[in-house]
Amino acid sequence: MQAQPAAGWVDEVALPRQSDGHFYADVMIAGVQTRMLVDTGASVIALTGADADALGLVWDEASLATVAQGANGPVKGVTTTLPAVSVGGFEASSVAAIIVPEGLHISLLGQSFLSSVDKLQIVDDRMILGS
Repeated sequence: MQAQPAAGWVDEVALPRQSDGHFYADVMIAGVQTRMLVDTGASVIALTGADADALGLVWDEASLATVAQGANGPVKGVTTTLPAVSVGGFEASSVAAIIVPEGLHISLLGQSFLSSVDKLQIVDDRMILGS
């Protein structure tokens, strides 16, 4: 299932490059704010087990399966769909995600959300999400 296009109530959101060279976003999911690393190479949002628990997502160890292939081999997780995800003034509904309980140190904002935004570009030291 592909996320519905992001509805924007702003023209753009600028995310500054951090000292580690990455971009981070404060993401709102189910009324809970979560800090995520923006990962344009991730096909879906990947949530740490702690973030999934904070969001009230229910899963169990028996549901773990290979959900992706990472640099270090298979990634075990649980697939889920998030009803709404927002960053700044952009919100998308029915967004695919995976819960990765081990090996992920920060949640990743992947293409299941990013592809719903009309424009994504890097200008100087800012990542611009825009409509």
